[in-house]
Amino acid sequence: MAGYIATATFGTTVRCTSQVIPIIHTARILTTGPQNSIPSSMLLRRVNWLRVRYHRTMAPPSRTLPGKTSDHYGLYVRVRDAIADLPTHFVSTTQISGILATDLHTLTVLGATVEGQVVKTLNRIRNVWDPNREYGSYHFISQAQTFPGVLLRNSANSGDIVLGIELKGWYLLAKEGEPNFRYQWTATACGERDLLVVVPWVLEHVVNGSPIVFNPFIESARYAAEYRNYHWTSVRRTQQSVGITLPSNINPYRSKPDQILDKPASDRGGGFGRLARTGLMDDYIRDAGHLSLCGIEARHWRDFFGECSARMLLAWKRVPYHRKVRRG
Repeated sequence: MAGYIATATFGTTVRCTSQVIPIIHTARILTTGPQNSIPSSMLLRRVNWLRVRYHRTMAPPSRTLPGKTSDHYGLYVRVRDAIADLPTHFVSTTQISGILATDLHTLTVLGATVEGQVVKTLNRIRNVWDPNREYGSYHFISQAQTFPGVLLRNSANSGDIVLGIELKGWYLLAKEGEPNFRYQWTATACGERDLLVVVPWVLEHVVNGSPIVFNPFIESARYAAEYRNYHWTSVRRTQQSVGITLPSNINPYRSKPDQILDKPASDRGGGFGRLARTGLMDDYIRDAGHLSLCGIEARHWRDFFGECSARMLLAWKRVPYHRKVRRG
């Protein structure tokens, strides 16, 4: 049953809308009434003023995937297999050289280029996901500034869409150490077969060469949206409102981008949609940190470059001002 969890913490006045509530000790109460209702047993004599914060309780979402009897099931499975096998087939014509090791974190701007090359790779390996040429007129097509970013669509009929992929590139040596994209799309904008795919990449020789990719993170796009909302409302701890406004009358592939976003009631830190912070990708991110790059694990490369950048910044701060001006 859904309700509200009120967490009381010593230190300030408790206010539930217009009602001030004294509570004897720290408590965590589940109510099934409206948000401004507190059980009468809580109205005790004044001892301490406490602060109450609410968390909307939700059951964890269940991952619902296409069934074996659903339309295009065989294609769906083969597309997932093709995406999982991307490291074997991915080829990039981009060559990078001459970048200082301390500037490698700026390569995140290449993410869009890598994403475009992933789409080209999927079309090139048609024999993997369409071995019998049953879908000869279907191609993976990128679409900018909308959701999902990639569609497997009939070239002869733009309304004939089999599935969508929200594709995100992740530069493994970025300072954050985790994918930093924001995933705010509402669950009802996701088709049953739609996927969220995160593709980690680095330069072949770490500091130069062509981009290479590793095993991607693959998840149901709808489940990812539902889990994000579950974490926001029921898992994280916050003093802010945990409400989320969901758009109505939304169908997959039919709405404008600004109309299919879930919007939190309060998000001062800009954390809503940061999927990597929900726990959904924790195991994947940890394993990615252990990937070997030229014999050294990715996490150690990231720590090394971070330390070098920090040391250079510290050294620059110690340079006298007049010398900085003269160098400029």
